[in-house]
Amino acid sequence: MTKKLYLSTPQETLFEARVLETRQTDGHPALLLDQTLFYPTSGGQPHDTGFLEGHFGRCQVTDVRKIPEGILHLVEGDIPVPGDTVKGRIDWDRRLRHAQRHTAQHLLSQAFFRINPAFKTVSVSFMGPLCTVDLEGNPSSMDMKKAQALTNGICYKNLPITDFVVSDRELADYSLRRAPKVSGSIRLVAAGDWELAACGAPHLSSTAQAAPVKIQKSENIHGGLVRVSYQAGLEALADYDEKHDIVSSLAVEFSSRVEQLPLRVQGLRSELTGERETNLKLVQELTGYRFREGVGEALTVGSVRLMVMDFAEHEEDVLKKTMKRMEQHPGYLFLGILHLTGKLEVTLLRTPGVELSAGRLVRQLLAELEGRGGGRDDMARFALGVDSRESIVPLLLTLIDAYSSSSSGSSS
Repeated sequence: MTKKLYLSTPQETLFEARVLETRQTDGHPALLLDQTLFYPTSGGQPHDTGFLEGHFGRCQVTDVRKIPEGILHLVEGDIPVPGDTVKGRIDWDRRLRHAQRHTAQHLLSQAFFRINPAFKTVSVSFMGPLCTVDLEGNPSSMDMKKAQALTNGICYKNLPITDFVVSDRELADYSLRRAPKVSGSIRLVAAGDWELAACGAPHLSSTAQAAPVKIQKSENIHGGLVRVSYQAGLEALADYDEKHDIVSSLAVEFSSRVEQLPLRVQGLRSELTGERETNLKLVQELTGYRFREGVGEALTVGSVRLMVMDFAEHEEDVLKKTMKRMEQHPGYLFLGILHLTGKLEVTLLRTPGVELSAGRLVRQLLAELEGRGGGRDDMARFALGVDSRESIVPLLLTLIDAYSSSSSGSSS
């Protein structure tokens, strides 16, 4: 078995060990040592990383796993052999962040439990900077604020964090926040007189090292639980720095003090709503004017009236509203040409009473012009190069006239 130095000396970064065994695991070389500071992924907390070195050379520890025989280290680089002595160093910055996440969870879970014993911790995760605690009892937003304040208050008291081992028989002598999931010899972790819980992971040496602890959000999840997401220590500070920079930049951009940003944004939102309403009225008025103009200039081909309208890129809404109006005017083919950068987007719409197929007409147009598109009998769309604008209407008139002539011939 591997001696767990990460529990007995969690603040150390250097250690020496002997290689007991080498093997292949998931296609990677792996080492079993007689003792280690490397914590394996367990209890929702990620593993440590670092390196091992000796006369054999040097290898990076990329993964650490708990197995029945001890602690397995997956490595990359030079590989020692059984019996070799290795010197190891863990990545302390990574360990510190993991310990801050974990210690903060203990303090936060205890805070919720003290606010209401119904707020019991069911599960936790420390796999990323945004950690989670899943709680029973449906804590409110006010409970979140109270728990955060309590937790940071305990951090600032700089309580010592200690650990000790007890047996099953001795457990009854201790008031634990939750029952342990293991039996036999059980390691308890205490944060002063605030928190006491069974735990097999390395922690900080004092509560102050976990500060600040910031609840970021909460959400209802399956099983009637509430998931509380939080950050702690260096990661909470980094998050604050990032958001502070963003907010400060916004304050400069909006010519406002930071504390006045909500009111400034609310004012801008009101202005935008007013501008949108004004714009909508203008679009409606412009649509009405353009529509009347288009009807007056419509071309008559047999029994069909062809209405052709050009729209600038910023008039897309006018085009859509015009098409909507056309539905109320039977006997028309409507050709809407939207001028975009470098191309034309063309819509051909038929209104009630017109037998011509818009889709068929567009296919015939595209057989003569270089473009892409298609559609149904009632409406079709296609795209063309800008140079094709002058060719569309004459060609379309020819196709409509041919259809009208053939229809007249058939009826006679």
